[in-house]
Amino acid sequence: MKKRYFIWAAIFLFNPVVSVFDVFPDFIGYLLIMRAFSEASYVYDNAGETKDAFKQMALISVFKFISMIIVPFTDATMALVFSFSFSVIEVIFGIGAYQKLFDSISFICMRCGEDRYVATSERLKKFTVFFFLTRVLCSTVPDFCALFLSNPQKEWMFRFRALFFFLFTIFASIIGIVWLIRAICFFKSTLTDEVKEKINADFTEEMKDRQSVFFSKDFIFSIGIMSIAMLFNIDFYIDGIEFLSDILLAPLFATGFFFLLKKGYIRIEKHEKLLIASLAVHFVSSILNTIFTMTFDKNHYIGTVFKYSESEIAYIPVIIATVLEAVSFVGIAIVGLYLINKYAIERVYENPRFFSEYSVEGYVKEFKETAKKRFVFSIILTAVSAHCSIMYVFLRPSNDAFVVINILWAIIFFMTYTYSASYARDEVFKRIYKYS
Repeated sequence: MKKRYFIWAAIFLFNPVVSVFDVFPDFIGYLLIMRAFSEASYVYDNAGETKDAFKQMALISVFKFISMIIVPFTDATMALVFSFSFSVIEVIFGIGAYQKLFDSISFICMRCGEDRYVATSERLKKFTVFFFLTRVLCSTVPDFCALFLSNPQKEWMFRFRALFFFLFTIFASIIGIVWLIRAICFFKSTLTDEVKEKINADFTEEMKDRQSVFFSKDFIFSIGIMSIAMLFNIDFYIDGIEFLSDILLAPLFATGFFFLLKKGYIRIEKHEKLLIASLAVHFVSSILNTIFTMTFDKNHYIGTVFKYSESEIAYIPVIIATVLEAVSFVGIAIVGLYLINKYAIERVYENPRFFSEYSVEGYVKEFKETAKKRFVFSIILTAVSAHCSIMYVFLRPSNDAFVVINILWAIIFFMTYTYSASYARDEVFKRIYKYS
């Protein structure tokens, strides 16, 4: 745990963000924190949880950086979509990540005989949460001025967006500078050479014959990423603006899958090829769906569909793209969950010593029975959610309120999919990690 990693990370994280535009990309700071915990994570459980939490934040930040490239080619409403979506996700995962960061440092200080820094760590943790929330809110609130564009009588208020960004950026900068100074002073005083030597000695001792730790943690991380990706299936709208873009679902899911592939834990076989094809179709169809929908809404009124031939013809590409997106989504969900369970069973056979109190065949049989029940349940909810997405594109011209039902089923699907995917993670990979 070298303090220079934490100091450089703080420098990349203190600066204010304007919408999704970040001068010093956050993912670099998160990667530096992960690097700082690289050895301690294999010695202390809470340090490992902290590293995993910042893996998630780094991945979120990467996609936010990609959106920063896309936004200049779109309008203010799409900027609001990206800004709001990433803000919600960052708050959900970021608060916990920062709390774990300082909890881990406090724990390590106590283990290394530096109890006097625990109180300081607790105070800085509270201020860090305040700084983080301030930074996120200041980057997003001015974007809501784009909602005025949907009302001709209030459209003039959109001009205040730039002024709000200026004022909020100044405020966020002041809080950020104060946090940066406090963070640098804290890391310099706590992460001494003695602490680093103690962690290195513990790491050398603890990692003897524990190679299964590596692959189990990687699978746990990958399954988490795949589950998070399904969150973007929820069509959350405000004033006709989608705040969880389907475009991000396939790339995020693919990140978790190709992470395992790059590590050499899995091979490309029949089902893997089917998953890759589904991801590609979903990504392309979601982009086309967004483009077709925006083009239609710009040139036609949704209520005229199925009434005038010109509007009906213009709406056909939206229907086709939606159907392709829904079908490929079903493929991703079903094949992805099947592969997660398949990889879990393979690891049980490869590491029977972690299931020594069971008959391995008996454990696998029991695992398959429970996993199958959850798998079938998820298939049903996947089909219902996809069906609702297709129904919505047909009902939108006459009953836009159907979007509420669509969102409800998407949320239910997300909960059940996470519930199903977590079974392999908790019963196999976490067990291997625990007893490694």
